[in-house]
Amino acid sequence: MNPTLPRITLFFVIFASFVGLSHAVPYSTSDIWINEFHYDNIGGDTYEFVEIAYKNDLVFTDDHDSLSLELINGDDSDRYGRMKLGHAYEESEEDGFKFLAFRRSSSIQNGPDGVALVVGGELVQFLSYGGIIHSNDWNVDSSDIGLQESNDSTQEKYSLQLAGSGYSYEDFSWIGPAIASPGGLNAGQELLSVDHSEEEDDDTSQGPVGTIGAPDSGITLLLLGGGMLPLIFLRRILRS
Repeated sequence: MNPTLPRITLFFVIFASFVGLSHAVPYSTSDIWINEFHYDNIGGDTYEFVEIAYKNDLVFTDDHDSLSLELINGDDSDRYGRMKLGHAYEESEEDGFKFLAFRRSSSIQNGPDGVALVVGGELVQFLSYGGIIHSNDWNVDSSDIGLQESNDSTQEKYSLQLAGSGYSYEDFSWIGPAIASPGGLNAGQELLSVDHSEEEDDDTSQGPVGTIGAPDSGITLLLLGGGMLPLIFLRRILRS
C-alpha cells in the first residue's frame, strides 16, 4: 500500500473539521433580521405582518427548527404564537437580499409585546414595541425599537420599518408608522449589495491569524502565519 495514503486520509479528516467549524458559527443580524412589521391601526386591526430580510444564499425549510418568528407576550414573557415559512405570503429579492413577509390567522398583540427571530433553534434577534419585555424561552430581555403603533392614529397598511443605507441590521434605524411594503424593500431603505459589503470588509493587511471565506459554500479556512494550514499540511505529506 502506498505509505502516503493514510497521511492523505488524515489530511482530509483535518480539512473536514475546519469545514465543520465554519458551519457551526451561528447566524447574526448581519445575515438575517426583522425588517418591518405592523400590528395595530385605527378600527379593527388589518394587514398585520412581520417581515424579515436575509442574504439570498441562505436556504430554509418549512420547519420551525429551520426558521421561525416567535411572538412573545409582554405580560407573562411566554410565547403566544409562532410563524413559520408556511405563513409567508409576500417575497422579493433585491441587491443580494431576500425579503419575506409573514402573517397569521390570529392577531399580533398590540404591546408591549415582542417578536423573536429564531434560526436553527438559536435566537438571532428579539425586538419589542411599547417597552422592554422578557422572554422565558430564551431568558433574555428584548431590544425595544422605541416606536409603536396606535389604534388612535395609525392608518391601515402602514407599518414600523427600517430606513437608511447599509447591508446589516445595525446600519438602519426604525421609523414610522409609514406606508407598508410587506415582502419588499422599504421606501427609505437602501441596501448595499452583498458583494460590495464583502469588498469593504476584506482586509488584506490583517495579522498572522484570520479567516478566509468562500461565501457560496460556507467554507472557512484558518490562516496561520500568512498561509492556509490544511494546504501546508498536505504539501508536507506529499513531500515525505
